[in-house]
Amino acid sequence: MGGSVLRNVAQYRKHGRSRVENNGGSIPPLIAMLYNKLKPEIKRRLHRNSNQYAISIESIMNTLKTKKYYNDLTIGEIKQMRSFGDVWSTDHDQLLFGECFFNDLNKL
Repeated sequence: MGGSVLRNVAQYRKHGRSRVENNGGSIPPLIAMLYNKLKPEIKRRLHRNSNQYAISIESIMNTLKTKKYYNDLTIGEIKQMRSFGDVWSTDHDQLLFGECFFNDLNKL
C-alpha cells in the first residue's frame, strides 16, 4: 500500500492535481488552498456582499481556491478581500501577514 500512495503523490505533483485517485479513494491535497484557511466570519461577509458585488467576489473566491500561499496574492486581491470582506483592521502586522483574513497560514 505504501508504494501506491507514494506513486499517487508523485502523480499529484507531476500533474498539479488537487486530488489523486487511489483505487476508489483519494489523497487530499498536500497543502490546503487559501479558501480553506479563510476565517468563517470573512467567508460569511463575502457571501453576504455577493448579491451586490457578484463578479468581484466570485473573482476573489476563485483566486483563493487556486492559491496556496498568502504571499501569492497581489495587492489588488488583498484590497478586494479587505473591502468585500469588511475587514477594517488597522493593525499593519495583521494585514502584512494575513492574520486578519486567515485562521492559521502555517498549517498544511
